Amino acid sequence: MDKIGIFYGIEKGMTAAMAQVMYRVLGDGIADEPVNVNRATVPGLLQYKALLLGVPSYGA
Repeated sequence: MDKIGIFYGIEKGMTAAMAQVMYRVLGDGIADEPVNVNRATVPGLLQYKALLLGVPSYGA
């Protein structure tokens, strides 16, 4: 697949919101809708040539 996969590591909060912002900026032609990494599968991740991974940074 030629689209970018966007995956984030939390159900709600700023990480999920930023994943949505990245998706809107990139557009549907470039990226697929963000997916919580807890719902991802290995074949689902491997279908992409590029991944954007978002994780929370509590206390950073």
